[in-house]
Amino acid sequence: MSYSYISHLENGRHEPSLKVLRALADQLGVRPEELVLYAAGLPVPSQAVSLEDAIRTDPRLRPAQRSALLEHLRRFLDEDDDVAGADA
Repeated sequence: MSYSYISHLENGRHEPSLKVLRALADQLGVRPEELVLYAAGLPVPSQAVSLEDAIRTDPRLRPAQRSALLEHLRRFLDEDDDVAGADA
């Protein structure tokens, strides 16, 4: 895809085909539907994964490591809640 073609897209001189939208999305590391929503100025749903989910699904961790990390995370979050409650 040439720089001039991208410029034409940006300036509204061309309407991209589905093939072009897919290629752009692939190069940007997003899903095509996210690109369309963003271009239309609409909210893009977050694809963020929670830290807990990341720990649970990380194949590098053994079950005991997952449990320990999740327990430590819960303690940290509980401590933060206790401090926030005391400051209120």
